[in-house]
Amino acid sequence: MSIIPRIIICTTAGILVNACADYSFSVNERVVYNPDPLFTDYQIPDPGLQRCVRRFIEQQKISSVSQVQELDCRDSDIVRLDGLEVFVSLRYLNLEDNGELSCPPPDSPLVQSGVNLVLPQHCPSR
Repeated sequence: MSIIPRIIICTTAGILVNACADYSFSVNERVVYNPDPLFTDYQIPDPGLQRCVRRFIEQQKISSVSQVQELDCRDSDIVRLDGLEVFVSLRYLNLEDNGELSCPPPDSPLVQSGVNLVLPQHCPSR
């Protein structure tokens, strides 16, 4: 067998395995692989922030709160930051271009935790 068919077979196998990463696999009715469920144990009342967090969790296949270390929520129509306190491992949060955002006060837990915040222009710099 020449090298080209081998490359095609290996590439196809890799694509199939990657495409099926979110599915459980069974052999003889026994589950041999079951992916971790996505992290859902959070409540965020702001619809823009909720969409941003959900999109990040789905794209990165986040299964535990400690895996959320950075969020890029620029231009997400965010008004409030309530609900982020559950993400204790968060180290970077980009909130640029959220014109209606209520700026977090200097004594807020989010600011005090040392998260690297990138705030909209209307918020005072820290």
